[in-house]
Amino acid sequence: MQGFIGSVDSTHFCFLLDTLCKYGHVKVAVEVFNKRKFSFVPNVRMYTVLICGWCKLGRLDMAEKFLREMDEKGIEPNVVTYNVLLDGICRRQRRIQNTVVH
Repeated sequence: MQGFIGSVDSTHFCFLLDTLCKYGHVKVAVEVFNKRKFSFVPNVRMYTVLICGWCKLGRLDMAEKFLREMDEKGIEPNVVTYNVLLDGICRRQRRIQNTVVH
């Protein structure tokens, strides 16, 4: 990544993760994050982006994994993080209800 665009700060790195997740490439975003997280100090925004990506794919198990990793690293989730998780839980519940009704 650095060979193409020079130095990258954490804001640009987070933007890259967010873009990958929004287009459904959460696994790629996680790979990039895991390879480059030693170049940056991971923050709540980076983790929230990844948690949001997993929630949109319906993978609450992976979202919870990243929430636990945040806790282990001493990064406190914020209101946005919790909102993303609640949204993911609600989406899952709606899918289950729609499956049962139909």
